[in-house]
Amino acid sequence: MSYLEQLRRHEEFCEFEKWCEQDQRCNRLQIPDLLVAPIQHCTKLPLMLSNIRMYTEDEEEKQQITESIEKVENSLYELEDKMKWLKNYERVREIHQQLIWPTINEIDPRVFIPDFMKHMLQKQPCEKLLTCPKRQLIFEGQLSLLETTKTIDAYVFLFDDILIITKYKKPPRKHQRQTISEVGQRQNMVSTLDRGTFTVYRQPIALDRLIMHDLTSSEAISCGLKNTFILLHISRFQQVIGVYTLQTNNDSTKNQWVSSLKEAKEKYAEKHGQYQDNQSDRTSTEATSLRSEPSSEKFPEWNSLKCSHPKSKSMDVVHF
Repeated sequence: MSYLEQLRRHEEFCEFEKWCEQDQRCNRLQIPDLLVAPIQHCTKLPLMLSNIRMYTEDEEEKQQITESIEKVENSLYELEDKMKWLKNYERVREIHQQLIWPTINEIDPRVFIPDFMKHMLQKQPCEKLLTCPKRQLIFEGQLSLLETTKTIDAYVFLFDDILIITKYKKPPRKHQRQTISEVGQRQNMVSTLDRGTFTVYRQPIALDRLIMHDLTSSEAISCGLKNTFILLHISRFQQVIGVYTLQTNNDSTKNQWVSSLKEAKEKYAEKHGQYQDNQSDRTSTEATSLRSEPSSEKFPEWNSLKCSHPKSKSMDVVHF
């Protein structure tokens, strides 16, 4: 499907596609319908074999059909997992191609860089961060990032190990393409056919360095903020290095983000829990003293964060 989307960017292919769909042999079906037809036939095999088994009298043949049904069902489960992985991989690859990582000069224009190092720092070594084939995209969507002087239209990507906040930039109008079939499936997603860019805002946040606070109704009323949640970025030295106040258009979208963040953090903690448990003896004394801090009452996650190993396990190793 990803290759089909690339082909549809060419007017010649679109004209050829329309000409093919006029053929009577297509039965008014479009190319996506024809592409998924073989998979749909495979899903009907267990039902067909079950009907055959129903009218089979020989017990040995029945057993053979039963074994065949189990093998077909297992193959379908594996196929479904592979299709999910492929869909996720293609989407992550699209995001990787559209991401722009600001250079150190753009992040901090006042920094002094010696001439002999400028060519080394023209690009960020983390530009290939999303090329890991095992990284899973959990949730994505548009949010409003509130600052003291203005509100930024942000586009946020939640992966199974990191969170990336970006600023979306639309392409020139003449390069925009729209497809009707994608409108219903991607209401909360910027169409990849627009070929816009996502500029990374500050730095990615590892899930083991992230604290989320969902504003209560009383807090929302006192601050005058609706459908808002706050993210704190904590360094491995327990220093708050980022505060992100994010606002959604409605309450249901906020609940989706909050539940997705909680679930992603829990799964990440379960995945790396064994590593943290091995460090519990070494950090028990430090954790006891940290639990008495006032911020623990406001952010219960603070304790678990400080008990974890100071080195983040979520980020891929990058080299110059």
